[in-house]
This record gives sequence, C-alpha cells and structure tokens, in this order.
Amino acid sequence: MASVDGIAELHMAGTRATFTLRRGAKLGRDEVADAFAERGMKLESLDTIQRPRAKAVYRLGAGVG
Repeated sequence: MASVDGIAELHMAGTRATFTLRRGAKLGRDEVADAFAERGMKLESLDTIQRPRAKAVYRLGAGVG
C-alpha cells in the first residue's frame, strides 16, 4: 500500500488500513485491491469518508519494537 501513488499517509492496525490521499489524487478500488493482492491479501471493503482536516496531530511511541 505504501507504494501506491497518491497516498499521503497510511496507518495499519490489525486487518484494517486507513489512508489519506494527497491533495488532488484519485485512487480507484482496483488499484487498492491490486496493492493488497501483491502482498497476498484480499480487499474485503473500501469506504470513502470525508472529514475536516485535524487541527493537531499527536504521534505516540508505544515502545514496542
């Protein structure tokens, strides 16, 4: 997924991937499904949600690694 053109940020949590597109980028379902397939995974669902930009971002280190 990180190599898909147009993705600005990617967050993985268990079986869920959440990503933010770069401004003006367009990404189709087939492109996302192909990116998952390249890693041996299957895309189960894809939803588009528009939200206002965050006023702040907090990055926390869990100390696991």
